[in-house]
Amino acid sequence: MQQYRTVSELITKGDLSGALKLLETLQGVSQTQKGLLLSEIYEKLGLFQRSSEQISFLLKQSNLMYLEKRKIELQNLYTMWRMGSIDSCIKEIKKHSLTYTTKDEMRICGRFANIFGLIYWTRGKEMTDPTSLRMALQFHLHSLEIRIRLGDATEMAYSFNNLGNTFMFLGDKSQAFEYLTIALSVRKHLNVQPDIATTLRDLGRFHLTMGDLSEAESYLLQSLEIREKLNNPFDLAKCHLTLGEIYVKQGKKEGAIFHFTNSIDFFSQIGHNSQIQKIKDQISKLTQ
Repeated sequence: MQQYRTVSELITKGDLSGALKLLETLQGVSQTQKGLLLSEIYEKLGLFQRSSEQISFLLKQSNLMYLEKRKIELQNLYTMWRMGSIDSCIKEIKKHSLTYTTKDEMRICGRFANIFGLIYWTRGKEMTDPTSLRMALQFHLHSLEIRIRLGDATEMAYSFNNLGNTFMFLGDKSQAFEYLTIALSVRKHLNVQPDIATTLRDLGRFHLTMGDLSEAESYLLQSLEIREKLNNPFDLAKCHLTLGEIYVKQGKKEGAIFHFTNSIDFFSQIGHNSQIQKIKDQISKLTQ
């Protein structure tokens, strides 16, 4: 079990290549546990199809324990959300309960409430739908309540961050900034580098929506510095993309093209062709 915990710790720290390498030699755990770890790694690397295939295989297994099945279904929702299958995700939400009797079930319910919030947040921001955003807010508040009761600071920080992003799209800028600032403070205290980079990026996006482009650039460059050390192409692609958008707003054409081109290079490594075409369209507009 020590090796299993080590793989989980490597994933949390963002050392996904190290986690994959150790997973290959992992002994003394079930195929279900291995499969879940592998699916999570693929999802974080942006290899969503591989993650989905792993989950499909796990769901076909018979005689799964209750918590095992819940964990697989949870990872399935995360992967579907990452793939942009929002309508399918919302249909799936109706199949899952947020009731619990044990501490382990409580933790899982907190994570389900979190992904439910992310799904409705995505629908809300993509469709400019306040009703979906308010649903997201309720799920994230519920998730935070559970995590406070569990005393889990790492997961509480996820909820703080997600609440900040939700308030941002609801137009409550003061609440958005407050929750994102709390998330950053907690994550710096915990010193989990991928999580710090995520909140720095989201604070950059917050300042971008506020029109404070110098602050937006500062936060994104701090995020990029961490992402470059972790060397995850998916996260690097997203960071460069947002920096490109900031430089477009600043009127810095060369800087925008530089970051857009880097974003394309990183997205190419993980086969995100539809995203690549969108960025190429943005570059074309800049070079006309």
